[in-house]
This record gives sequence, structure tokens and C-alpha cells, in this order.
Amino acid sequence: KSMDFEQMNLEEIAEAKAMLARLELPIRPLLSRRLQRASRRSVIDRAGSLRLAQRSGGELHKLAYQKPRIRWPNLVVLCDISGSMSRYSRMVLHFLHAVSNQKQGGWAHVYGFTFGTRLTNISRHLQTSDVDTALAAAGVEAQDWEDNSNRQLAAAMGQLDERSRDILAQRWLLDEKATLHELAAKYEVSAERIRQLEKNAMKKIKNALVVI
Repeated sequence: KSMDFEQMNLEEIAEAKAMLARLELPIRPLLSRRLQRASRRSVIDRAGSLRLAQRSGGELHKLAYQKPRIRWPNLVVLCDISGSMSRYSRMVLHFLHAVSNQKQGGWAHVYGFTFGTRLTNISRHLQTSDVDTALAAAGVEAQDWEDNSNRQLAAAMGQLDERSRDILAQRWLLDEKATLHELAAKYEVSAERIRQLEKNAMKKIKNALVVI
């Protein structure tokens, strides 16, 4: 329970990841300043009561009530991916992925950002059901991830053919992501073929990241 991530071997890291996948981060809903109608007596809705009176010729037969709306908060996580913090950030992202994929976890939205030399939004990758694929995609987008895994990632990208590299770049690295149909038109193949090429390329990237 008190061992540093940097001191763990591969088996211990795998056990830690499995434990993180089971953890939950429960949250209570918040009371909003916005109000909604209430059937039970709480706060008198003066405007609503006047509208009810207008419907009955100006006579006030009953009062309208309102109560605060319930809203769920957002979760925003910033992960330092500089060299000394990389291992810790990866474990935090494993936990954040689990929180993002929890059914009825309570959070309205879960946002993840990495920063080394720049800020990168990896929130959409966290929605991917498979954690290894999610973090591999995050590693592709966060180009300032400076550690051994990033060197492995760069080597894996170098082994891809030019078309596969371009598809990954267009789908993951640009601010305005290309659609499958746009790439299909560019390479004169079907959108399904582009999806297969993207999937195969991501699989190679995932396999290159031995320790995530």
C-alpha cells in the first residue's frame, strides 16, 4: 500500500492497475441556483402563483412552489507528464479511465489534460472502453510525453507505412479531426477500410507500449 510506483516491478504494476480499475470516485449532486417546479411545499414561487391566479380571474386558490435543481459536477484532471512524473501520471490516467467508464458514476463529464511543454486535451480518448487503447491514443496525441514509452511510441510510428501514419495523424493529432469518409475519399477506398487501417495501426502502437 505504501510502495512507490517507481519501485514496482511489472507484476506489481499490473496488480496496481487492476486495483485502480476497480476503484470508484463517488460524488454527491450539487444544488443549482436554478429552480424547478415542486409538488410539495418548499419555497413559494411568487411568479408561478400569480400566473395561477390569472387563470382563475385573479383569485388565488393555491400557491405554486419551487425547489433548487440538482446538477452533477464535472471532474477535471491535469496530469504532469514531464520525465520525473510520467510513471505517476500514467497510473493516475488508469484511474481516470476507470472513472470515465463507470456507469452512473455521478460525474456529469470527465475531462483529462496532460501537460509537459504544452497542454493536451485527452478527454475523448478516455471514453474508449479498452484502457490500453485509450492510453495509446492519448500517447499519440500528447507529443510532449517524454519518457521511455514515448520513445517506443515514436519507434512504432516510424514502422508504420506512410498511409497509416497519415491516417493516425489526421484522426488523432490535428485540431480538426478528419472523418473516415474524408480519408476514404482521399485514398479512394471505403470508410470501412480506413477504419480497419486505423484499428490496425492503433493495435501496433498499443503493442509497442509494453509498460503503460
